[in-house]
Amino acid sequence: MEITKKNITGKLRTVGTLEINWESLENLDTNGQPISTKEKVEILKLTFGEDLRIRNNCTKVKMSGGQPNISIDQEKMTIQNLKKSIILAPFEITEEGISDLDKLVAAELLEAFNNLNVPQEKKNTN
Repeated sequence: MEITKKNITGKLRTVGTLEINWESLENLDTNGQPISTKEKVEILKLTFGEDLRIRNNCTKVKMSGGQPNISIDQEKMTIQNLKKSIILAPFEITEEGISDLDKLVAAELLEAFNNLNVPQEKKNTN
């Protein structure tokens, strides 16, 4: 994945660009079978606020016997993370479009998202 800085709606943002193998009904061979092509996907590194809003939207806290019971809807969080961060793709960037992706393509996109968005350990400069 290539990581660059881009002007996105007036703000300098970190963007990861990767190529995926993509099959669609628009690109068929003479037998009517999909031909796999390399397509570009751009993934935006989420801001602190974007990350917090998605976490808040996917987390429920219930009190049970005076203790908090926290549940996270992992499926919803994963899809919302990808929907918010994907800015260019050969597919529809909607919850349904992401849910309908081939499992291998989705795994590749999720790995790229995690590499871009998981905080890295800072090196000690002493």
